[in-house]
Amino acid sequence: MIILDINIPYVNGIEVASTIRAIDKKTQILIFTAMANKENLLTAIELQLTTFIEKPVSQAQLLLALNKISSNTNININSNNNVKYFWNQAWEELTCDNKIISLSKNEKNLLSLLITKKNTVVSYEEIHEEIWFNQLTSFNLPSIKTLVQGLRKKLPKNTIRNIYGIGFLIKIDL
Repeated sequence: MIILDINIPYVNGIEVASTIRAIDKKTQILIFTAMANKENLLTAIELQLTTFIEKPVSQAQLLLALNKISSNTNININSNNNVKYFWNQAWEELTCDNKIISLSKNEKNLLSLLITKKNTVVSYEEIHEEIWFNQLTSFNLPSIKTLVQGLRKKLPKNTIRNIYGIGFLIKIDL
């Protein structure tokens, strides 16, 4: 988690957030501002910041923002056979009955993306952009399917669903 203010010395907090997003799309960013104008708000949305808070900030507002961040970090993944799967977003760690399941970097990125957009379809193109965003690789559907297949083996059956011709979704009951 990164906490920024729009007015920081020598650079704008939005610019810092933009630089972070260019190399890391998962880190949760909370930004404070005394200048809550429409342009800054739209940029914050575009950068997918976790929270955008106008100053002065009350203790209740700060606690609400921190609770929002913490609620986005831990997800229980249900299985039909009473085995407990748990994804810790902040640590990028998947456990099954308190034992860590080894995931590759790309599997972690994919699981994080699917959980962030839980119960909604994530397109093949969006998966490609998220997993291989800093590499100059062309879109390759077989690579995506192979990655999903490997991740499926580490999760309860039918957790990741294929939506034919569109993409995948992870089904999590909240």
